[in-house]
Amino acid sequence: MKYTKIFDVKGTETKLRKSLADLQWKPGDRRDGLVYLYTDEIELTVNVGLATGRPILLRGKSGAGKSSLARNVALRLGRRYYEEVITSKTQHSDLFWRFDLLRRFRDAGVDCLKLDAEYIEPRAFWWAFNPELAANRGLRPPGRPEHPAADPSPIHGEDSVILLDEMDKADPDVPNNLLVTLGSSQFTVPYLNDLLVESKTKTLVFITSNDERDLPAAFLRRCVTLELDPPSTERLVDIAAKHFGDSRGRRDFYRSIANALYPEGQKNTSTAEYLDAVSACKQLDVEPKRGDPAWEALVRITVRKAGLPAAFEA
Repeated sequence: MKYTKIFDVKGTETKLRKSLADLQWKPGDRRDGLVYLYTDEIELTVNVGLATGRPILLRGKSGAGKSSLARNVALRLGRRYYEEVITSKTQHSDLFWRFDLLRRFRDAGVDCLKLDAEYIEPRAFWWAFNPELAANRGLRPPGRPEHPAADPSPIHGEDSVILLDEMDKADPDVPNNLLVTLGSSQFTVPYLNDLLVESKTKTLVFITSNDERDLPAAFLRRCVTLELDPPSTERLVDIAAKHFGDSRGRRDFYRSIANALYPEGQKNTSTAEYLDAVSACKQLDVEPKRGDPAWEALVRITVRKAGLPAAFEA
């Protein structure tokens, strides 16, 4: 694909070089964002998101690698990083701020009531838009809170990346109530006399969905959308090589596991489950041989789980 890139995967490898030199295997899902295998379409989607300022909606099955993309992009661009995991109880305001009514009630009961700002906890959008005001809990200088808020970002930088994970879990009102903020990069805090928080930086928003519930049409129209299809056998091998090391002998091992788990045309491929199987085989010295009791048991434990479609025919 030929186009002028704002985000260049090859050009940002140096930002990860030091971290990758110390890369070690980690159990479970990686949350450090150090490992991600891009395709041309994924790279283009990130560039379109940066060019348009629109949020990037990543759709696909659980375990397809949606959530880890946002943090990897933040690392490569040197941007601050914030994430919120959406649940059925999430309100749109929870992504901006939270007000601790219980602590305020307790303080009022012992005659220790503080300024309302002391009970405000800035959340992802506030930190992304205006970190100085967030640290000051909404108080304008020379005002200072008794306890300034601490920036939760693991990365220091001028601009920011936000991950809103599993938006399809939310009540339909949540994405609809985010439209103004996503479009105009601002919101208000009613507990601080409708304080207007406007973005002082560039923010790239990633939103993930497992498609368990349809998102509102108005919300979808305001997003750049990418569907992550189940990976091919060779892509699984490339992903395993990124995680566990790359050599011809190792790649043959990764490929034998992929071929045994997912025959040609298999549509239930989960990257996360495949990596679990590779990790278990490596550490437990299990060979992917059909009919071997240890291998068959390992597959039942890591991939062919009760309640899910069979990943392969035994």
